[in-house]
Amino acid sequence: MLLLLTASILPALAAPLELQLRDLQEDTPGQGDWRISHQTARWDPTRTAVVICDMWDQHWCRSATARVAEMAPRMNQVVSALRHRGVLIIHCPSETMDFYRDYPGRQLARNAPKLELQPIKDACRDRVPAAEPRLPIDDSDGGCDDDPPCAQGMPWRRQIAAIEIHDQDAITDNAEAYFLMRQRGITNVIIMGVHQNMCVLGRPFAIRQLVSLGQNVVLMRDLTDSMYNSRKPPFVDHFTGNELVTWHIEKYWCPTITSDQIVGGSPFRFAADTKPPRVYSAAPQAAQSSQPTLSTLVFGDAFGSGLSPDWSWLRENPGFWRIRDGALEIQVEPGAADTVRNALLLPAPDRSRHRYEIEVTVRNLTLPTQQFEQAGITWYSNGQPVFKLVKELVDGELMILPGRKPMTADKVQLRLTVDARRYVAEFRPNAEGPFQTAATGELPPAANEQVSLQCYHGPANAQHWIQFDDFRIWRLPDE
Repeated sequence: MLLLLTASILPALAAPLELQLRDLQEDTPGQGDWRISHQTARWDPTRTAVVICDMWDQHWCRSATARVAEMAPRMNQVVSALRHRGVLIIHCPSETMDFYRDYPGRQLARNAPKLELQPIKDACRDRVPAAEPRLPIDDSDGGCDDDPPCAQGMPWRRQIAAIEIHDQDAITDNAEAYFLMRQRGITNVIIMGVHQNMCVLGRPFAIRQLVSLGQNVVLMRDLTDSMYNSRKPPFVDHFTGNELVTWHIEKYWCPTITSDQIVGGSPFRFAADTKPPRVYSAAPQAAQSSQPTLSTLVFGDAFGSGLSPDWSWLRENPGFWRIRDGALEIQVEPGAADTVRNALLLPAPDRSRHRYEIEVTVRNLTLPTQQFEQAGITWYSNGQPVFKLVKELVDGELMILPGRKPMTADKVQLRLTVDARRYVAEFRPNAEGPFQTAATGELPPAANEQVSLQCYHGPANAQHWIQFDDFRIWRLPDE
């Protein structure tokens, strides 16, 4: 009987994991022509680990807690199947190790031989500017989508109980995860858990660290979530924001897989995520709906490490612009609209066919002092500036033009919406809260148009700098 039982288990242990990896590849580096790529991987289970990131029993955000609880049963099913195949399961509920001090898995992780590894850090690792631009979502407020937002804190005390921990599993919240992998010759890692824009990317046992250390890493994209507040840029629903982060990871860090590849059925989906599956905007046109129900990002530049090659300069003055701290900075030189220097130009989208939103965040690094000193978006037609949405000093008062709306904040997000006939000019002080309308008006027929980021009317005897960040063009759903 024992021989028969052993024979029935061995094939399951010996069979490789067949994984369908998805990532985004840029056909021409720096051109932004991303395409979806699929490949098949066959991983030896005994050289594979699963890392479960921060699936706590409670989060400070109520909605985040609810999504973790909704996802946990499916995650436990996946983990159980992989454990049965011989995969090492590493539970990583950060800041809860005291709860697990007497668990065999905690001792297992502590006993792994330590290594001196420069990339490993004990705290969350921030964005790596040399490897990736800024995230496509604004999570600066912590990302709670509740209204009103929940009070932040650290209420977690353990991993959620719905995910079982077996004696052969490991438990850690630091570099011990990698030490254990090295001890066992594990080179393949499947990461799942929360939150992908924060801990899943940044923890010492997570994506940035493990990729930097040479591990083969994949993210299980249907068993993760993001901390994203839909009232923050890019102003999409929570689940679309989550997809944007997944695409960021697929571009710059590692491929992704889905849980149905392990347990069958369909990929996991949150009950509240009722919209049609989202299609990456750079996917072949045939795969996209002819009537999109969501805004589509058609161009974006976070100025993380340089300028997109789609830009061109009008009257460039090379010593008076720079990329610094992940943003574009331009010195405000003397001049007027028809003589402006260092005007950054981009072909405008065809507004005769669709509606578009053009957004950029503008910050005065130096307080304006010169009459008409300004910075923002200028619209060109046939090579001539014809319209602007700017922050400008007029008669000693800072304001948004058009509309002459008072604006005292150093930072403002500008948004210009255009279609075949009209424009809507909007702004948000400090890039927070709802957009406010500055002005609306009629537009002439489109004719060889360009969008420009520029600043001018600066003082001749002082260095005033403007910071431009997070430039995006969105195609809006057809009305």
